[in-house]
Amino acid sequence: MCRALEEICSQQVPQQISLTVAKPGDNVTLTCALSGSDQGLFYWYKLNFGYMVQTVAEGSFDKILFQKNNSRFSATKVGNVHSLIIRNVSKKDEATYFCQAGSSFSMRFKNGTIVAVNGKVC
Repeated sequence: MCRALEEICSQQVPQQISLTVAKPGDNVTLTCALSGSDQGLFYWYKLNFGYMVQTVAEGSFDKILFQKNNSRFSATKVGNVHSLIIRNVSKKDEATYFCQAGSSFSMRFKNGTIVAVNGKVC
C-alpha cells in the first residue's frame, strides 16, 4: 500500500518527543534544526495537558514575534537552528513545546519537547 504513496507514508512515521527536566529558576533552551525548504515560516507552540495549544512565538525568515508579552521567553536563529529560551523556568512553564516550520503551502512539525520542572516551588 505504501509503495504507491511512498511520500505520504514516509511522513507518517511517528517522531518521539524528547524530555528536558529542569529545576525552578533554571534556564531552558529548546532547539529546532531546519532544512533549506523549511526556512520560510516557523512557529513555537506550547501545549498544556487539558488545554488548547498556545502559540508562543512565530516568525518568517529572520523576524520573530511573540504572542505573549513575557520577558522570560526569547528566541534566536543561528544558521538553520531556531531556539526558544525560557529563563527562570517555573512550574507554569511545564508543558510540551512544538516547533513547526515550512512554507505557507507546506508546514510540518519538526520536533517536540516535554519540559518538566522538578523541585520545590517557592
